[in-house]
Amino acid sequence: MIGNSVDGGSANESRKHPREKVKIRVNYKTVDRFKEEYTENISHGGIFIKSTRPLPMHLKVKVSLSIPKWEEPVTMMSEVVRRVTEEDARKSGLNPGFALQFLDFDEKKKELDEFIKSISGVVAADERTVIQLGEPPEDFSDEGEDSETDIDEASREITMQRVRKMSMNEKMMLAPKGDKLERAALLKDLNPSVARLIIRNPRITDQEINRIAKDVGTPADVLDAIGKNRKWIQNLEIKNSIVRNPRTPSQLALRQLALLSTKEISLIAKSQHVRDNIKREAVKILTQRRERGG
Repeated sequence: MIGNSVDGGSANESRKHPREKVKIRVNYKTVDRFKEEYTENISHGGIFIKSTRPLPMHLKVKVSLSIPKWEEPVTMMSEVVRRVTEEDARKSGLNPGFALQFLDFDEKKKELDEFIKSISGVVAADERTVIQLGEPPEDFSDEGEDSETDIDEASREITMQRVRKMSMNEKMMLAPKGDKLERAALLKDLNPSVARLIIRNPRITDQEINRIAKDVGTPADVLDAIGKNRKWIQNLEIKNSIVRNPRTPSQLALRQLALLSTKEISLIAKSQHVRDNIKREAVKILTQRRERGG
């Protein structure tokens, strides 16, 4: 059952731990990034945190609660007992995120009472009221719903069919926020208008960017944007694709060509699928490197 209750979903359990609907800042760190999210509700039983990248089920997380009057935060352990992905949210009308159940709230009842009392009746808590989540285990991967292991062929095919039936406007709306399966469906038959929007998707991977950079149907302005992105252009596969794509603006392609290895430049100089001006420049660079002994 999908829901935003942190107490298991039944009416009796929900009454046991009445929830305060309040926005409280939540800070936490995953393997490679710091995150800031906000709660949707909190009770003595736990909290529901809005997030488009919910933590995995059953992950144990240390929770620290802070309010202005406390000198030190109150810490307790919790466990992820529910996760609502963006796909779940679209189907159910709920907010995406994850529910943490407090595991030792009986021992911290007094502190929880005080914390909940401090935010009772407010829409958004004081900025000094903060919930801090401890770091996950070292082997935890913050891949969320984008994990390859979560993707089965049935889900892939269903998503492909759904995206194929979308209008162009619907595809354009989906591009900057779609999940991995949805992005894969959009990339399968990439439209220039969709390409301009999908590269804005914060979860797009280097592999997907390289696929766009290779596509000869990708508009020049999209290739230019990829080439000017410091993170993407440091990827050698993307750099190579940008140089080879006939739609890449010549100035960008020539600039990146000079940064490739001698081996890659040699292959480009011999390729029948690269523009003549790029091939001529490749030969020129190779000659200069040989003369310098490079």
